[in-house]
Amino acid sequence: MELALRYLGSRARTVREVELFLDDREFGEGDIMATVDRLMELGLLNDAQFAADFVDSRLRTKPVSRNALLRQLIERKLPRELAKEAVEQISNATEVENCFRVMESFWTQLAQLPERDRQRRACSRALARGYGYDDIAVARKKLSGDDDADFDFDADDSETDD
Repeated sequence: MELALRYLGSRARTVREVELFLDDREFGEGDIMATVDRLMELGLLNDAQFAADFVDSRLRTKPVSRNALLRQLIERKLPRELAKEAVEQISNATEVENCFRVMESFWTQLAQLPERDRQRRACSRALARGYGYDDIAVARKKLSGDDDADFDFDADDSETDD
């Protein structure tokens, strides 16, 4: 229990992360289950809360798409269904707004470029964060202020971010 508490002290963890951590330290299955159960009783280990907090934090600090968040939650050993439930809480409007925030950030950084290059690069960055073409198109129109503009986004020019 002491080792698990120290492990949880650095950041929130999923149940599976704690189980794997204790298993790597060669604790028996019974000890691991008892420790995890007790941590859950104490409210120190809660996968649903972990998922909600993770999504909230990620969207406030460095927005990424629902798909990217789903992958990140699964990488943290969260059960797929719980991860899906967490990202399904993000509305379509929020997804588009977050895509806009990502593109706006790069839009400002790329101010010295010609308009078409600036649009292409901002779109590429949003694509790298997992946003779909429809969300990118809406955000791009909002950025450029031209709702009638037609932009041919070439995915081959995409860049990675991070």
